[in-house]
Amino acid sequence: MSDKLLVTWGSSRQARELAEAYELRGHGHMHIEDHELAERPAEVRARVVARCAEVRESHWVNLGRASRKDAVRNIAATWETLIPEAPCEVRPFGPTRHASQVFDDKWKTYQLLTQHGINAVESRLTTAAELQDDDSPRRVVAKLLDRTGGVGIVAGYSAGECGKELVSRFGAGQSVLLSDFVDGYEASVKLAVAEEQVLPVALILKERTSIPVVHGDWKIKVAVPLTRPSAMFNIAEQVAEASRTRGFLSVEGVIDSNSREFRVTEVANRRTGSFIISDAVSASGRAADVIPELLGLAGHGGGRRRHSEAATVAFESSPRSHEVVEALNASGLVIGIDRENLGELPGSGDGRHRIRVHLHSGHGGPKITEVVHRTLGSAAAATIAELFEQARIHNF
Repeated sequence: MSDKLLVTWGSSRQARELAEAYELRGHGHMHIEDHELAERPAEVRARVVARCAEVRESHWVNLGRASRKDAVRNIAATWETLIPEAPCEVRPFGPTRHASQVFDDKWKTYQLLTQHGINAVESRLTTAAELQDDDSPRRVVAKLLDRTGGVGIVAGYSAGECGKELVSRFGAGQSVLLSDFVDGYEASVKLAVAEEQVLPVALILKERTSIPVVHGDWKIKVAVPLTRPSAMFNIAEQVAEASRTRGFLSVEGVIDSNSREFRVTEVANRRTGSFIISDAVSASGRAADVIPELLGLAGHGGGRRRHSEAATVAFESSPRSHEVVEALNASGLVIGIDRENLGELPGSGDGRHRIRVHLHSGHGGPKITEVVHRTLGSAAAATIAELFEQARIHNF
């Protein structure tokens, strides 16, 4: 019998590859679903303690879903009290309770960033009611403090327009982080953090901020391996150090078209919706290889993917969209398809069904661009090509 046990908490889908990696090494695995912890916390704790009593060492990984409110934070809070009680050594990969409380609140995140001198987009705290009465014509970005998955975000409109939209959807009393509008490219810097180690994963670039957003993430995005010497990595590493957290870290922001600087807007201490493409191109190897090594298991990860690049395209489900999915599938580049009912996201109120198709090529972005041109047309292909070019520029 193995003396090590993997315990994954949250999404069973995200846990699958990691569980296989541990089982190939001859180690055991148990999984705790988000809803189990929320509905039967005492039973879950007892089960975990019982399994941990059978081994010398246990590795716990937080895979809480964005679609389940407070899932990541609830797991982190459980760990804080359960780890001291565990009858074996526990090595955690997931946010501390403090970090999850900070990063689940966009205003607390902003305060952390500014307190540590990290370049953040200028922001202030307001309410949806106050915002709808603001008659300033300047464009802004308005985000509800505690929503995820693109819910409660209105960007690229005037303050009054943003406020009216948020009030109509969520009510007047909602707290809102109001940020300056920055013209540029949305970017996300992915890291894997454990104890003193901070590993580069991927740089994700989305379409320009000049495209207005009203709830939900529909933008095209691309992923390239994140380089350690890049300014993007250095800023994300500062966030990791300032928060003293661990686990998956996604530092979100905007690459300013004028200054060319990366300015942080928010932080997610979990796997985000782009985890499929970021894992596919990860500079440090796929998560199923990296996490065991970070937690002390022998083995060699996938290493840097020098020419590996990926992209995600999103569109609303329709009869036409099914034809597009079939055509993309025929390319041989598809590594995942998400079919999502946006109404299931906490506080969404959006009944649309979104399809996201994730594409990957070991030969770089041109192959992906070619496939997108054939299936989605020249405009989408031009966007993909532009994003890959910008990602390469800002990754060094």
